[in-house]
Amino acid sequence: LEMDQVLQLNLPQFDAGLTMTVVTGESSSLATIAESFSLGSITRDEMKFMILPGFDYRLSANEPVGFLALDFFSSFDLELNFRDDDVRLFLPKDCSDPVSRWENENAIEIPFDGINAEFITISILLDDVEVQAIVDTGAAYSVLNLDTASQRLGIDVTKPDERMIRMDRTDFIRTYEWQFSELNIGGIIFENPQITLFPNLVRGQGRTNLDGEPLSLSEMIIGMDILRDLHLYFSFAEGKIYASGEKRAAAQ
Repeated sequence: LEMDQVLQLNLPQFDAGLTMTVVTGESSSLATIAESFSLGSITRDEMKFMILPGFDYRLSANEPVGFLALDFFSSFDLELNFRDDDVRLFLPKDCSDPVSRWENENAIEIPFDGINAEFITISILLDDVEVQAIVDTGAAYSVLNLDTASQRLGIDVTKPDERMIRMDRTDFIRTYEWQFSELNIGGIIFENPQITLFPNLVRGQGRTNLDGEPLSLSEMIIGMDILRDLHLYFSFAEGKIYASGEKRAAAQ
């Protein structure tokens, strides 16, 4: 939840016992709790939220005031149909046969790591190189670790290359928008995807998890620029994503 919203609602602030770190390196160890939280007909008492790093996370009034994550959604099966603006949650008692809920018999099954994991991590192919990627509907754009781009895909951003669309800065961090040939998500092909190359993705920031291990994200984040063309069903009990979508080429 964004700090400004916490203050507006006069919610309490306390030490979360862990630290949230975003890709820019900003961090927060504060949390809050709402006496009641409702999403449709689903209600939770004393819902806990991490407070997002930075005082004003939103860039405009249309930006969300916060994000719902796996600590909430993994109690259900989740269906996301972005083309029809349709989100559905299925209670555990209704999730005994996830396949029967999927109307598209041609849907692809994609396994993801860990039912209790912090992120939904899948294996994808980027220009025929296997990369571990986080599925993140909270990310507007897809991001690739610059080290991965250099070491595994042979990209050198210091040299002229027609695949470089632009160079930019995000919070004083230099980023590069790069056009790849093909992104393959479980057999669903995206041609000529434009992906942001971002240094570190939290690596090397000196952050650790609760076990004292260095904190890092996967090599890539699949954001809404890609996900909006997919129909997804997350079966957390199975550790699978059922996905369908038309093969498409990115806009030139």
